[in-house]
Amino acid sequence: MIFGITGSFGSGKSELTRFFREKGFPVFSSDSFCSCLLDSREIAAKAAERWGSGIFASENILDRKKIAAIIFSDEKERKFWEELFHRPLREKLVQLAGEYRDSILFAEIPLLYEAGMEKYCDRVIVVSVSDDVRTARLAARGFAPAEVAARLQSQMPDEEKCKKADFVIFNNGTIALLKQQAELILKQ
Repeated sequence: MIFGITGSFGSGKSELTRFFREKGFPVFSSDSFCSCLLDSREIAAKAAERWGSGIFASENILDRKKIAAIIFSDEKERKFWEELFHRPLREKLVQLAGEYRDSILFAEIPLLYEAGMEKYCDRVIVVSVSDDVRTARLAARGFAPAEVAARLQSQMPDEEKCKKADFVIFNNGTIALLKQQAELILKQ
């Protein structure tokens, strides 16, 4: 059984997956999976073909900040970039669904609904946070308000995600409160 974990930028998805990992559950991170893909020659070649050799920070290492600036300011470029990752991610989810048919896996997938990947999950948990709490948390991590706004604009609003979810965790409080809500999900 796959529990998809999603939520918008800065909502606390990683904190929730850390909790499940500490509880002994296997966790799949689409960010980690895609990070490995990002280092592949295939992705590097497609990025260079699309945006030129200036997209590299050093030899064969893509400049993530330059890519973010491109894809979060141009929807066409963002869709191109996402599709490079969504196809292999869908294939991985199909594989994991077969492997975890009789056990539980928590899969953190930030763009779960946006990419139509909820169909590979048995249940979906949305981590939601108010805008002011999100902004403060991300500012503490060094994100400028304009960068946060650009990333959020490319994602489905929390309200829509919450309506589709099987479970919603409201993460405006402490980590202890997030863990209490997660414990309630495990009891169901």
